[in-house]
Parts: sequence; C-alpha cells; structure tokens
Amino acid sequence: MLAQGANDSAVVSVSLTGGSPELVALSATGAPQGLSVSFSPASGQAGFVSAMHLVVSSSLSPGTYKITIAAQSNQVAQSKQFDLSVTAFQLAKYTLTTISPSGSGTMTPTPSTYTHSANDLVTMSAAPDSGWYLDLMKEGRNIQSFRDELLFGAPQSG
Repeated sequence: MLAQGANDSAVVSVSLTGGSPELVALSATGAPQGLSVSFSPASGQAGFVSAMHLVVSSSLSPGTYKITIAAQSNQVAQSKQFDLSVTAFQLAKYTLTTISPSGSGTMTPTPSTYTHSANDLVTMSAAPDSGWYLDLMKEGRNIQSFRDELLFGAPQSG
C-alpha cells in the first residue's frame, strides 16, 4: 500500500531453477499513468536480485492496481502479478492548545484548542499589559508535542 505522492522499493529475486544461467530482463506491465515501476538492475544472469522501485504520482487516483512483473530470457518467460493499493494522501493533523498567560497580558491566538495540518504556518504573539514586562518565555519540545510557556511579571518597585 502506498499513498499518493509516495515511493517505495521491493526486492525481486530471479532464481535459476535448472539449466545454464542466461541473461534475464525484468519489466512491468499494467501500471497506470501516474505509477512508475523500474528495476535496478533491470537485467542480469539468472540468480540475481533486483530492486523494484515504485513511484506514485500525487495525481494518481486512489484504488487497487494489478501490476505484472515479467522475467524474460531467450528460453524462458515467467511472470508474477501483484496488487498495489494506492491510498489518498492526507496531511497529518496537529492540535494546538493555548491557555491564558500567567500575569497580565494578552496573546494571540486567544486561549482555545485549534487543529492544524502539517505545513501550516502558525503565528503566536504575546504582549504584556502596561506596567508589566515579559519575564519568561519557555519552550519545550518532544516527539509528541511542542509547548511554549509565557509568564508576565510586574515591575519591581524600588
């Protein structure tokens, strides 16, 4: 299974089951426009291994496609068929939760929970109220989350 716009590789083994090794050429048929299938190497003496590269265009419609891999020599022709499922590409979704800042000030976006797709540009800003200053801006990250903490402090007297 591959998503639109994705690519992957698989191993194709060409075995010699009898006789003398011959040059065998690999090819693929049944791939629709928008699906590229290639082999590296595309040929070799029987008993070799090839990498089959699959590249799915972002415009290829989701669905299941029957692809046939053929191995052809001067004396033997073999083929194997497989189904390739192409799924719709979906950007990952992320949740941004903002809370009211400590102290006195404002921030945008306003405190709430927002959902964004991967690659969205999210701008956050904070401003202290008159008589306050931005005392601390702390950022923490891990694989699952990103967190910024804002703390507004009042000016110290004397």
